[in-house]
Amino acid sequence: MALFWIDERNKIYISYDDFIRDLNLSGENNKIIYEENPYYIFRNLLRNLICNKSSTILDHDFSESELNLLGVSKSSFIESKYFQKDLNYDFEDIIDLLIKKQKHLVLSIFTSGTTGRPKVVDQSFENIIRAVKVGDRFRSNVWGFAYNPTHFAGFQVFFQAFFNRNQIIYLFKSHTNEICQSLTIHKITNISCTPTLIKMIVSSLVKPSDYLLSITLGGEKLDHKTYQIV
Repeated sequence: MALFWIDERNKIYISYDDFIRDLNLSGENNKIIYEENPYYIFRNLLRNLICNKSSTILDHDFSESELNLLGVSKSSFIESKYFQKDLNYDFEDIIDLLIKKQKHLVLSIFTSGTTGRPKVVDQSFENIIRAVKVGDRFRSNVWGFAYNPTHFAGFQVFFQAFFNRNQIIYLFKSHTNEICQSLTIHKITNISCTPTLIKMIVSSLVKPSDYLLSITLGGEKLDHKTYQIV
């Protein structure tokens, strides 16, 4: 049974079969996603997408005052609830649905607010998956997920992996030594992260990874020294 999601810190190990089953189960959903557990962020997002619902994704560390400034109140969460009946989609069905609906679904993502008041950015699902590449040469990739799961770069990494049915190793907020161990233990082939993080990883590695094939950097300016290291 192929594992889909591995989160060592939270002891969560989910197979693709379990994930698809989770997406199909009937239950209460919310178009506003405000979750601490990253697995539930993506589970709820996919449930919204396959139910033809747009999503508003909030950082879990937004304070109540920040939420109020964004116009998100307790009543907003209540009004955004809906009920999903049991579905019967397999993995290929879900991929087909996402591709067909990509022009019409919107994800509202908020900036972190570290440089001022958080601001909403509406992204079409089409734009989120624009750079996704699918094919046989990507099938064996194992992704190290090192971005914030509620930000644009995090969604790009998730769907690149998901569309190719790759394994995802959740690394965001992990200690550098934990990431270095994961590179070997889980045979991570691809990682996308900030230049700051990759410098910390490289300086902490006892020896180069035997499995890492691709490093993608973003979120910060890439200086020449970091470029040389990578």
